[in-house]
Amino acid sequence: SCRRKDSFSFVRSHTCIAVHASAAHRACAMAVLSARRRLGKGAAQPPFRLHELIGFGGYSKVYRATMTKTGAAAALKVIDLRAARDRDGTPAETFQREVEVHAKLRHGHIVQLLWHMRAADSLTIALEMLHGPELFDVLAGR
Repeated sequence: SCRRKDSFSFVRSHTCIAVHASAAHRACAMAVLSARRRLGKGAAQPPFRLHELIGFGGYSKVYRATMTKTGAAAALKVIDLRAARDRDGTPAETFQREVEVHAKLRHGHIVQLLWHMRAADSLTIALEMLHGPELFDVLAGR
């Protein structure tokens, strides 16, 4: 069973996700679980616990997450590749290349890529969580 009603772990059963998760959580969970099924039975289990939605854009949603092995806070970004292609013509390969390059970068001023998974119609990436004001607000002097 789940520990809390406002969060769940992907290592928990599908029933737990359906019972305790909000609609937004269920949508993300179903995308990840569906992607895992498409990747095959031996695919690695996503190593995080998903929490609340913290932001969204034209074709992606960002959730607060916790990495299960380390307990580190993470930002889990789920990119809808079909919506990106339909909205501005961005092909899925563009996002995949960005992730591959990001995975190789190591610098104290660059947010670390912790994990990623590609499915037919989505790309899910876990990034190091940054705390503090929005960059736009800092640049605008607010």
